[in-house]
Amino acid sequence: MGLLNERLDIENKVNTIQASAAERPMLIIPYIAEINDRGLYKDAGYTSFYKYCAERLGVGETQVKNSNKVFRFYGKMSEIGEYYIPEEYIPFGIEKLNEITKIPDFNHDNPMDTIMQYGLTPETTMPEVKRIVAEAKGKNIKPDLKGIPAICEKLEIMDNTLRLIGIWGRNERISDKEFRRKAIETIEAIRNL
Repeated sequence: MGLLNERLDIENKVNTIQASAAERPMLIIPYIAEINDRGLYKDAGYTSFYKYCAERLGVGETQVKNSNKVFRFYGKMSEIGEYYIPEEYIPFGIEKLNEITKIPDFNHDNPMDTIMQYGLTPETTMPEVKRIVAEAKGKNIKPDLKGIPAICEKLEIMDNTLRLIGIWGRNERISDKEFRRKAIETIEAIRNL
């Protein structure tokens, strides 16, 4: 089968996939990856892979980039050279799978190990996936705001103390001993934040 026939066969498969709106993007990933890898878009007279995907497959540039990323991390090639995404990844969707790849200890050889290690399922919400990724990176996505009022009060005290030191230093000619005492109080307040 020539390149023209192969390209047309792939285009036909993409355009006839019958799947839910959620699953369809996952099912066309292997075809997009194959067209890109093999340069089949050039056979259709396109110099831009993204333009080809938009015009011939109805897939925008962002989805194409995300699809390629998902294929690079999760996709496989059969012994006879067919591109595919293992079925266990399809229910997760492109957005979640891309987010999961941001986990620092992501297992490139077996991504399902990472998914299982972090207890992720297709039902895990996107905000929850992002929280898990942030925690894995050592970030706390929701700061504890309980201590903010006390910190603000201390900052106000420090601000007032610094103003007094400045005023006294310029206008009152305070003693060096008094200046040092005020400076030490201010430093201690800063340390106790």
